[in-house]
Amino acid sequence: MEELDFARELGNTLALYETANFRNEFRVPRPVEALCGRRVLTQEFLRGVPCSELIRLVGQGREDQIETLGIDRIAFSRNLIRAMLYQVFSAPVFHADPHPGNLIVLSNDVVGFVDFGIADRLDERLRNNQLRYVSAVFSGDTEVILKAMSDMLVFESADGLDVFRADFLEGMRRWRRDRDLPGERQRSPLAIYLIQMMQSARRNRAHVPVEILSMYRALLAAESIAFILSNDEVGLRQEARTFFTQLQFEAMFEQFSPHRLQMLSASFVTLLRETPGQLSRLLSDLADDRFVLRTQTSEAPEERRASNARTRLLVAAILFVGGAIIFSGLPDQIVGPWTLRTLGAVMLCGWFAAIVYMWARLR
Repeated sequence: MEELDFARELGNTLALYETANFRNEFRVPRPVEALCGRRVLTQEFLRGVPCSELIRLVGQGREDQIETLGIDRIAFSRNLIRAMLYQVFSAPVFHADPHPGNLIVLSNDVVGFVDFGIADRLDERLRNNQLRYVSAVFSGDTEVILKAMSDMLVFESADGLDVFRADFLEGMRRWRRDRDLPGERQRSPLAIYLIQMMQSARRNRAHVPVEILSMYRALLAAESIAFILSNDEVGLRQEARTFFTQLQFEAMFEQFSPHRLQMLSASFVTLLRETPGQLSRLLSDLADDRFVLRTQTSEAPEERRASNARTRLLVAAILFVGGAIIFSGLPDQIVGPWTLRTLGAVMLCGWFAAIVYMWARLR
């Protein structure tokens, strides 16, 4: 019924048109509001090649014909993934039904979106949660994945989360065991985690917000199209790393906005006011032997190794910065054939090479 509500579709088109105004990788047709009504929608005509036509040509092995049309399949696939990541995580609304029939290949391999009967939005809480979740999927941080899932899912029973965690981790262990079998297609980590999450949620009677389902349907549809057109050269894994790195830098600078600084100051004052009482209760619990710290780990051995490697890398980086500060203050005293500063610089170079090696192995 939502797809038949033309007033709603017009609103979706207007919102996405505003979103696409300053983007280079995708376009949305400009709606003509004066010529829209309950039974008709009028909008700009996007001149290009339907993406469904490209899919058909690839299926027939006629990729050379795509080249004669002046279309770069790799560039178009990359633009499609980037467009969907931007719409989902940075824009107020995203196209929730990007199947090949709703996509047009425009000049310069720009993605043209049409048919906005199904669009969706993530509120700030869900968007931040999914940013943590998707980033953790591509970094392989299982604990962050599980934390994001627990914040997202709604369980019917009190012990539902614990049962879900165990079920999810067991499913992921089976996938890691079987992923290298001959003939197995290397699917996107996001697709694998999503499928396992949905299966575990269904078995444990957990509810998933509808907006989350729309988001993953949109992302995985775009990735499937990119997989077909680019012969698996372009996917969410590659593009998401660049996108989320840029997004993290933008979020970091946003923390220094006047509004954020005002909120931080208010939180700091509250912390100063409440800390003495909380510290007193903590010391009292310690003195009376009432303090209990519960820990639980459910990571697989390979996940624990990855977590330990990340910790070692972080510690090495911190020590490197500390060493650089210390060596920068050394005098130009001669020790053997070198000065102290030269010796320190050599040691720091070796240290930095070790950090690069650890980072490369972690990736």
